[in-house]
Formats: sequence, structure tokens, C-alpha cells
Amino acid sequence: MITVITRLNTNLVAPLCFRGKAIQLPFPLPFSKLNLSSLSTNSATKTVSPNNFAFKKEQRVMSLFKRCSTMKDLKQIHAHIILTGLYQNLYVIGKIIVFCAVSEHGNMDYAVLVFDKIENPDGFLWNTMIRGFVKTNQPEKAFEFYKRMQEKGEVADNFTFSFLLKFCGQLGTVMLGKTDTL
Repeated sequence: MITVITRLNTNLVAPLCFRGKAIQLPFPLPFSKLNLSSLSTNSATKTVSPNNFAFKKEQRVMSLFKRCSTMKDLKQIHAHIILTGLYQNLYVIGKIIVFCAVSEHGNMDYAVLVFDKIENPDGFLWNTMIRGFVKTNQPEKAFEFYKRMQEKGEVADNFTFSFLLKFCGQLGTVMLGKTDTL
């Protein structure tokens, strides 16, 4: 058992420190309507097992994504993820990348910044990045990520090929349309 004392000032997310070290973020900190105070226990002392504590911390952070609707919200959640030490948790970071790649309000440049900080991305994250580039009409980057995926030893699956072939089909339709009008 571990005794955990938590105190989180949620009105200000900066300056960021994690385990006594300052953390440099690849983006400016936004402030938004998200209320992170529900995640703190206001100096409460609890006794929990390490696995139970980690699971509860992850669940609290994941609950924030339900109210995330803008990049400003997402960046604030990302800052909180870094503060809580979940920045290498693929499930949590995957939610950021999915928002950036699939959401109407996403941003693939931000997805790349987040993705490049992941030590060992899994197939789902690679596929999500490829899907995002296909969705945003960036074929060079989609195929670049596919090549990077192979170089890292990640095996492409049906989803990978589905996203790439969908884009090739769209490209073929465009090219066919151009040749018919000439």
C-alpha cells in the first residue's frame, strides 16, 4: 500500500513541474472552460494500491475528453496529462491523436508534435496518423508515416492498407477526371 497526498491547483496549469523537474511543452498553455478541479482531492490523504491509483488517475483524465470540443480544450487536457505522468500511456495519448486526426476541429500538425514524443507507438496510433493525413488530403505525409511505420518494425494491418488504398482510389478518381476533361 502507498499513501498518496494530492494537491492540485487547477486554476493555473503553469508552471509545469513533474517529479521535481521543469517540463518544456511544445506548445503554449491555453486556458479554457474545462474544469480540472474535479480531478483533485484538495489535499486529501488516501491509501490505495499502486495499480488502483494508476487506473483511477487514467479514468479521471479520460473523463475530460467527453467535454473536449476544441483544440484549446485538447491542449489543456494534454498539459494535464503531462502533469499527471500519463504522457507515455498509449491509451490516453491515443485520445489526443484521434481528436487531432479525426475530429472536425483537429489539427494534424499538433498530432505530429504529440506523436513524435511517443517512445513506442503502437499500430493503432500509426494507423490513426495515416488516417488523419488521408482525411486532410496530405498523401505525401500519409505514405511517409507508412514508411516510418515499416522502418520501426510495426506491421501494417488491414486498417493501414484500407486507409492508404482509399486515398489511392480518391487520387485515381481525380486523375481520371483530369484526363477526361483534356
